[in-house]
Amino acid sequence: MPVLKGAHATLRPYDFRRPYQLNKLQVEAIGLVSDGFCRAVSNLLTAYLHSVQAEVSFLGLEQVPYEEFLEATPVPSVLNVFSHPPESGTALMRFDVDLALVVVDKALGGPGLAQGASRPLTEIEQAVFGRFAQRILALYAQSWASARAFSIRLEGTEFNPVFTQIVGQGDLVVVSRFEMALEEGVRGVFQLVWPYATIRPLAQAVATHGWNREDEEKPSQPSSAMHDQVVDTPVPLRVLLGRARLSLEEFSQIAVGHVIVLDRRHDDPLDVELGGLVKFQAVAGQWRGQRAVRMLGRVGAPGGSETGAERHGSERAQEKEGGHEQAGEQADG
Repeated sequence: MPVLKGAHATLRPYDFRRPYQLNKLQVEAIGLVSDGFCRAVSNLLTAYLHSVQAEVSFLGLEQVPYEEFLEATPVPSVLNVFSHPPESGTALMRFDVDLALVVVDKALGGPGLAQGASRPLTEIEQAVFGRFAQRILALYAQSWASARAFSIRLEGTEFNPVFTQIVGQGDLVVVSRFEMALEEGVRGVFQLVWPYATIRPLAQAVATHGWNREDEEKPSQPSSAMHDQVVDTPVPLRVLLGRARLSLEEFSQIAVGHVIVLDRRHDDPLDVELGGLVKFQAVAGQWRGQRAVRMLGRVGAPGGSETGAERHGSERAQEKEGGHEQAGEQADG
């Protein structure tokens, strides 16, 4: 047998029970998806559980045979089996049972003091936690959507890992670990367990989509669906005839036939608001028997007009200035 020396003497252990594993790029891709998933779940916890200090963090990823995961899983645990069409097969989300009980208690308006009672969930608690789990899994599917679209369907809940055979015991699974931290020091761990054969094409799709050098060099273009939604978004437009300031007594005495003097002349241009902001100046008129306005120019553009409020303020300043000059001439006389 030849003896390796020097730089070639570096050896790597090879596990014949796990001949297939994710490469570094695929692991980083899952980590990238998991980071976005953590932010989304943190926002969900704040709204769903009315928790001010809710945070979810990604702890890491393991690639182990399914039998090792089963042996390390405490009993009871909340094990949500879910499918992910159009992909085949099932995957698993595991929650610490104490953390699940805290979530249920807070979702029902309680203080979240259910820790220490390690027991399976009742039917009512399963229904409440099932809705919460469905929302978390939906956020997880959204985190993958940019590279691979799939939906999530909750198939069932178990409390003993023996009854959750998503793959054979010797098959490789990828376990993503997350920590959920709520207020008052409540912490717990939940895991997402995917068969290797299912998670590998998803991770490869994200790796190709996220680290493609050609994609990085080209500026991203908005999708046609997004463009259609943006251009069809309604924007409120309002034309202001003028403004007037009334006292509460004057307002209470307004009746039909009264005349309210506005802050502009009849021949002044009108302010045109888009989305609550003054953007254009216009003059009033008629078009085919209906009231209409003709645009004069954009507010703030070179050569553009002042808004009515700006014009009214400058006129008041000029009036004050003229009054001061007349007072000075009378004093000199």
